[in-house]
Amino acid sequence: MRRRSFVCSVAGFSLASAVGALGCDDSGKKSEAVAVECLDILVPLVDRDAGQVRKGVPEGVKLMQKKLPADPAGSVQELQKAIKDTRGAVDDLSFAKVTFFAFASPEGVVIRNETDPDRLVEQNVFKAFPGLDKAKDPKAGVVEAYGKMEAVRGVKKGEDIAWIVAQGIEVDGQTKGVLVTGWSMRLYIRVLEQQLVAKLTEKVKEKGQNNVPVAYVFIVKGTEAFGDPDRADELTATITKLDVLAKTGGGDFKAAQEIEKRQFGIAARRVPALGDDAAIVVAASVF
Repeated sequence: MRRRSFVCSVAGFSLASAVGALGCDDSGKKSEAVAVECLDILVPLVDRDAGQVRKGVPEGVKLMQKKLPADPAGSVQELQKAIKDTRGAVDDLSFAKVTFFAFASPEGVVIRNETDPDRLVEQNVFKAFPGLDKAKDPKAGVVEAYGKMEAVRGVKKGEDIAWIVAQGIEVDGQTKGVLVTGWSMRLYIRVLEQQLVAKLTEKVKEKGQNNVPVAYVFIVKGTEAFGDPDRADELTATITKLDVLAKTGGGDFKAAQEIEKRQFGIAARRVPALGDDAAIVVAASVF
């Protein structure tokens, strides 16, 4: 799918002007409505995607208990096959949008990932993701964490954050290791944006029209915003400055704004599936 390049100057898209929606014309209002419509499409997708991982990991652990080689660290090829077979046999994991799926030692050191080349090998996920070490106790169930780690980044430059989900694996009363999976937030946003464009294209065709709205997806997590790996860092930084978490406590935030002589609608909504400090933001523009 062809990517649209977009560069936005921070000066041209200030927080004050976005909130005030100064000079908003009919095009801006239409773009704002499209942005809200995009949220209606995206939020259920996030709920589904996060739910698949949370539901699939415990099922994966049950299967891995049966498939693990006696000495995982000493049988890495057999271990990788067990990892791949496990993911393929669990529907929720097979369809999950995860960007890594690995097995780590009880100390959190990754022994093998499902894919090669394996950037995760010998990386300690417990150190990179505070609180994840609870997963070394299989009785703790599913443990989740957000953090930054070079080996799971989805971009060559710029900031990225990863959502990681883990659960300990016990065999015959002994902790054998930890199943570790999750996604690069920016790679996941790319998947969301692709699905959104497909939905918008479908709607346009149903109406007998030709012009598909431009729609850019961002996820705000805490104090940072993240966009598609191809999205201009300047635009992402500007979305960060909107402080949408402060504006979405009681419902959606929306505004219309002219950016580089084109009207955009901005809409944001909390997305609890990614935590209490998370929101989805869409910047949309109609022709």
